[in-house]
Amino acid sequence: MNPVRFLQKEDLPVIARLERACFSRPWSETALFSLCTEENQFGLVWENDGQPAAYLGAVFTGEEAEIANLAVFPDFRRKGAATALLKALFGVLQEKGIKAVFLEVRVSNAAAIRLYEKCGFHRIGTRKSFYSLPREDALLFRKDLP
Repeated sequence: MNPVRFLQKEDLPVIARLERACFSRPWSETALFSLCTEENQFGLVWENDGQPAAYLGAVFTGEEAEIANLAVFPDFRRKGAATALLKALFGVLQEKGIKAVFLEVRVSNAAAIRLYEKCGFHRIGTRKSFYSLPREDALLFRKDLP
């Protein structure tokens, strides 16, 4: 079993490498640092053999939260990491009294769209030209939490 835990400052070099492996506009270590230090943000890490192999960053305010990033190293995709991170996220958010969580995803990212729909997210809109490198629309999703 691969545990999910909160992101720690010591994880940031690996998570920055994961960002570079997965995104055309990766977050820097400095930007990722806020997930460890800001009261309204946090990160979760999925480990493989004690090392971060996937992570999720979230921001929340009031009764709403947003998934800022979700990334899995290519060698660990389709092994349940993203699903485990999302389930852990839902638990943390419910403890904080969050009622809804939002996210954006590239319209071309069919695997992520399937994952989010499987985990109970519903498409609520489109953000035109939201992404760059390459320029692409984003689908906006929402999930209500009990």
